[in-house]
Amino acid sequence: MSRKEQFKAMLNKHGYTSVNNFCIENKLNQSNVNNRIKNEDIKVELPILFQLANILHEPIMTMIEIFYPDEVAENKSNVEN
Repeated sequence: MSRKEQFKAMLNKHGYTSVNNFCIENKLNQSNVNNRIKNEDIKVELPILFQLANILHEPIMTMIEIFYPDEVAENKSNVEN
């Protein structure tokens, strides 16, 4: 599942109907949020991930897994060895 699909699923879980609805309700820049979730090459800064996690009342690790899946997988592999 893509970053965008995962993020939208999380928003739906919390009752948001769209990314734009989420941004409007939380006074976030729609263009910036959309760009960060659509472009998987963008490395989203940790303060932004904390902001999103806090708004959604989700653990920060949930956001990190969505926005840094390769790094999380590598870390899990390294820790298991």
